[in-house]
Amino acid sequence: NDGDLDLVVGNREGANQANRIWINQGHVSCFIDEICDNGIDDDSDGLIDCDDSECAPGEFVDSGQVLGNSNSSGVALGDVDGDGDLDAWIANYASPGQSNALWINDGAGSFTESGQSIGYSPSLEIELGDIDGDGDLDAFVANWEGQPNRIFTNDGKGIFSDSLQSIGNASSFEVALEDLDGDGDLDAWIANGGPNQVWLNDGIGIFTNSNQSLGSTVSHGVALGDFDGDGDIDAWVANINQPNRTWENDGLGNFTDSGQALGNSYSNDVALGDLDNDGDLDAWVSNYNQPNHVWLNDGNGVFSDSAQELGNSLGYEVALGDFDNDNDLDALVANEGGQPNKIWLN
Repeated sequence: NDGDLDLVVGNREGANQANRIWINQGHVSCFIDEICDNGIDDDSDGLIDCDDSECAPGEFVDSGQVLGNSNSSGVALGDVDGDGDLDAWIANYASPGQSNALWINDGAGSFTESGQSIGYSPSLEIELGDIDGDGDLDAFVANWEGQPNRIFTNDGKGIFSDSLQSIGNASSFEVALEDLDGDGDLDAWIANGGPNQVWLNDGIGIFTNSNQSLGSTVSHGVALGDFDGDGDIDAWVANINQPNRTWENDGLGNFTDSGQALGNSYSNDVALGDLDNDGDLDAWVSNYNQPNHVWLNDGNGVFSDSAQELGNSLGYEVALGDFDNDNDLDALVANEGGQPNKIWLN
C-alpha cells in the first residue's frame, strides 16, 4: 500500500522452489541499506533518498518472504477477504494430491497461509473474479492431466468452497474471465491442450459449454480484451508450434478466427495493454524458443510485429504494469530453464 506495483512470483522450475515477493522501491522506505525517505545517506555511497539508484521506481528487492515450498505454476492477486489489501491465490503443480494455497495479506505486505486445502494439483493457472455475483472474488482454477477445471466460491471472508462443477476435461493451460456474451456476468475462455473452449455463466456461477471448438492446436495462453474497438471482448491466443491467433467476438460470445497468423513459435503467454499509448490494446508475447515479441494494434484489431527481439528465449509468463511510475506499461517476464526473471521498461 505504498502506491507502486510490487511482484509476487510463483516458482515452478523443479520441486521445492519457494515463491517470492519482490518490493518496488518507488521512493519509499525499503528493505535495503538505503532508507529512501529520511534525507540521510544510509549506505555511504554519496547519494541521498531519490538520488540513489537503489530507491528508483522499478528497482525491486527480495522482501525475504517465502510463500510455500511448492512447485507453483500460477498466482493471482485480489482482495479475497474484503479488508482492502491484495491477497495471493497460488496454483500448485506437482504430484496429484497437493492442494493449492491461499496467502492472506496483513495490509503491510506480510503474508500468512490461510490453512485452507483448496483443490488438488496439478493446477496450472488461477483467475479471480466475482463469478456468482455476490460481490466478492471467487476462483476459477485451470487443471492439467485430464483433471476437470474447478470453481471455488468465496464466502466474502476469504473462505473458499468447491462449487462441485466439473468444467471440461481437456488438460487446460490457462483460463481468462470476461463478459463474453454481453449479459453482465463473467464467462470463461479456456486455453487447452487441444481446441479452446468458451463456457458461459448464467449469472449465479453455473457454467455451460458453448460447444465452440476454437483452434486445433495446443494453446498455452489467452488474453481477453476489445482490440478491434467494437465494444465486445475478443481473444488473443498464444499457441505452441503454430501461429498465434486472434478471435473476434460477435458480441454474443460467438468467436471467429480473424485469419491473422501472429508469429510462428512456441508461445507460452500473452498480455494485452496499450504499449504505444495510442489508445488501443497491443500484445506482448512470451516465447519459449525465441525472443519475446511485441505486436502493435492499428486500432481495428490488425496486429503488426514491432520487430523488437526482447530477451533470448525461455519466456514463460508475462505481466504488464507501470513499474517505474512514468505513466506507461512495462513488462515482467517470468523465465524457464533457470534463467532469471526480467523486467523490461517502456
